[in-house]
Amino acid sequence: MMDKFEFAKILAILEGMYPRFKLEPRAVEAYYAILGDLPTDLLKAATLQIGSEARPFFPAAGELRQVAFDLIDQQAGVPNAWDAWTEVCRKIGVDGHVHTPEFSHPLVSQTIDAVGGWLTLCMSENSVADRARFVQAYEVLSKRECYRVRMLPQVRATAARLAAGRQTAALETGDGSGD
Repeated sequence: MMDKFEFAKILAILEGMYPRFKLEPRAVEAYYAILGDLPTDLLKAATLQIGSEARPFFPAAGELRQVAFDLIDQQAGVPNAWDAWTEVCRKIGVDGHVHTPEFSHPLVSQTIDAVGGWLTLCMSENSVADRARFVQAYEVLSKRECYRVRMLPQVRATAARLAAGRQTAALETGDGSGD
């Protein structure tokens, strides 16, 4: 968890950007609950980014969290769906079906597997349908990964505990579905 003193300094920067807004102590605690797991320098960067965007209202804790993870994604070079498809097409043209090439991000490879695999894409004669399926699958997988990565640690722990309880209950009742 981030040091509360450092966290208060970051919120003070935000308050300076929005002089009409004053955070109440209980709001500071709520913001800390949502943002305290982030590295200090990342939250500072997100704060500065928000300040540079001329937003008219004080950001919600979730907005700060979103901007922080967006900064990470941008620097990590996570391609969007269309860029990923372009990369796949380029590799099909260069490497063909002989061997599966490496891609700029694991999500590209996961998506290829989800739509039938490398050989299937290489041998296909319907690139329009392949593109549509790839983009759709990429967006679903990307959203799922973003949700997993951005989840608060305490929420992840609770979800895991509840999921384990559902599996246990399903085993006890003989219902393999967990419902």
